[in-house]
Amino acid sequence: MTLPTPHGDKLEALLRNEKLPSGDRPLIKRAIKRYKAWIQAMRSIPTGTSCVVPATKILNEYRLFLDLDVVFDSRSDFLYRLGFGF
Repeated sequence: MTLPTPHGDKLEALLRNEKLPSGDRPLIKRAIKRYKAWIQAMRSIPTGTSCVVPATKILNEYRLFLDLDVVFDSRSDFLYRLGFGF
């Protein structure tokens, strides 16, 4: 079954956005790679009641990456103004 990927779709659309500053393109490309790794990591967690802690840890790591390494490290305020993230 294929599930929707709204966050991944948003990252891909952002990369295609002509208004995205050229200095932010490498950040978004890195974010897309990290997004795909996050999805893969989530899929590798066994289902059941014991999945909550590892899934939360992986999500928090990904969110911290987006907030600090992408939005905060950006030299422009374009990503911040978009409300980029979750």
